[in-house]
Amino acid sequence: MNIKTSGLCILLMLVALPCGSQDAKTGAAETSGICSPAVTGNNNQFTINCQGLSQEQGAKMLRILNKVLAHQLDPEAVMTKLDEILKAVNPNIPVKTYFCNGMWRTAGPGKNAGFEVSMGGDDSVFQEMACKGASCR
Repeated sequence: MNIKTSGLCILLMLVALPCGSQDAKTGAAETSGICSPAVTGNNNQFTINCQGLSQEQGAKMLRILNKVLAHQLDPEAVMTKLDEILKAVNPNIPVKTYFCNGMWRTAGPGKNAGFEVSMGGDDSVFQEMACKGASCR
């Protein structure tokens, strides 16, 4: 073996040595919330933990999501079709409208009235943005 070949072998070993010390594990993922995702590792596994959702309901949702992915369906088109189905199943379902300032309004049939409107939300972030640099009070 000549000096050129020996030098090339040593160079390749020095370059490859740090690669063997890399750890592929990413550790445990922490998540919180009513329906929050947790992703770990690099094998494209995705876990969603939803409180109040049975195993059977979760399995049905997974079948729907897998079908959407397998057929490469447009998520917006799927949601539009689901909204149409919901309206056909229950045309009197209340409509919830979200506003840019963080507030929302629900209008539709109520428990105690033929038509009920309720409002809520948190506009503190909007107020903070609107009042930045100006005196709002």
